[in-house]
Amino acid sequence: MSRASRRAFLAASICLIATSFAGAQAIKKYVTPDGRVIYSDVPIEGAREVGRVEPAPEVDPEARQEAEDVARARADQAQSAVQRSQDAIARQEQIRQAERRLAEAKATLENGKEPLPGERIGTAGGASRLTEAYFQRQAANERAVEKAQKDLDAVLAGRE
Repeated sequence: MSRASRRAFLAASICLIATSFAGAQAIKKYVTPDGRVIYSDVPIEGAREVGRVEPAPEVDPEARQEAEDVARARADQAQSAVQRSQDAIARQEQIRQAERRLAEAKATLENGKEPLPGERIGTAGGASRLTEAYFQRQAANERAVEKAQKDLDAVLAGRE
């Protein structure tokens, strides 16, 4: 049962309980000789009456319906606010994850500038040159950074 349904059920239950007492006679408060307090609608032998608890007035059906409508509207507003809050939290998490992926891609690009073993080849003149594998790895790292930046931009654009 949703929170709004529970609130509506509670409001209806309270109204029903209040109307069930409307036809009853007044409850009286009695104090017995030993000091106990008893509430009853019938006289208690040996106890003295010290007060009355009048039944609740009858509830106007139109007023009850209006109160239930207001309660439902407020419950709907509360549910809507909860949903907006959950959506905002989910959006923030998406942004954090996209920022983390971008930072990781940038770190990989920066740390990957040094050639790995096997990415250099010796030349006839005694020097060395970088292999095609090195340049492919660098291009892949740059594409990863570009993709992570586009993903972050897309998440941020959805935020506005």
